Amino acid sequence: MGLMLRLLLLAVGLYSQGSIAAPEGLPDNYPETRQRVDSQAFPWRAIGQLNMAGRGSCTATLVGPDVIVTAAHCLWNKDTGRWFPADFVHFVAGFSGEEYQAHSKGKQIYTNPAYDPTLESNLTNASTDWALIRLQEPIGDSLGYLPVYQAKNSAQHWLQAGYRLDRSYVLTVHDNCQLQSLSVKQIAGLAGHYCDTTQGDSGGPMLVKLEQGVAVAGVYIGRMQANNLRLVVLSQHWQKRLKLWLQK
Repeated sequence: MGLMLRLLLLAVGLYSQGSIAAPEGLPDNYPETRQRVDSQAFPWRAIGQLNMAGRGSCTATLVGPDVIVTAAHCLWNKDTGRWFPADFVHFVAGFSGEEYQAHSKGKQIYTNPAYDPTLESNLTNASTDWALIRLQEPIGDSLGYLPVYQAKNSAQHWLQAGYRLDRSYVLTVHDNCQLQSLSVKQIAGLAGHYCDTTQGDSGGPMLVKLEQGVAVAGVYIGRMQANNLRLVVLSQHWQKRLKLWLQK
């Protein structure tokens, strides 16, 4: 059975095992567009909180037995002007309250060499804001991991998932939020949407619903200040590097 087929089969069951639940335990003023999901069930347990030595958190997703994808800017230490060492990075999969499904520190980090973490408000630079992290433990073997998909059109069924800073202990999802463009300002692979996101969502997956389940089509990186358009680096920018890592 080929690697991609095996990965796609892992994602089956989005609306059976891992269906979207009512926003139980969320405050009344929490955005109605963001719904809590069962972090113990697949595919949601393949998404986790990424902690950087107590200096902030983002979201990341298992895309291989021991590989996660996230936003590169999450791994930049502004205090030192350097990247966080891999073993400073801690991925907690299926995190919910005081429970989690598995965890591992990082072993190796790959950030796009073209990405400049000190350069802000530059869309070309933003399109390179992605990173892969190899974990010390292959927790994806037991939890499962998500397939990667290249977006074909903005009319597909999209979901944005992440650990928002305002409720960082629970994974929530904006279901069926529409992409506005697959090429913001004609920059290929930099998608834009108006899904409900905030701090903590950075690095979280932009998921596409397929007949087989869900797949990761991109990584959320932030928003444009001018019009609040949310930005996603689509998988075409990092899928080739991921395939090389999965072959190691």
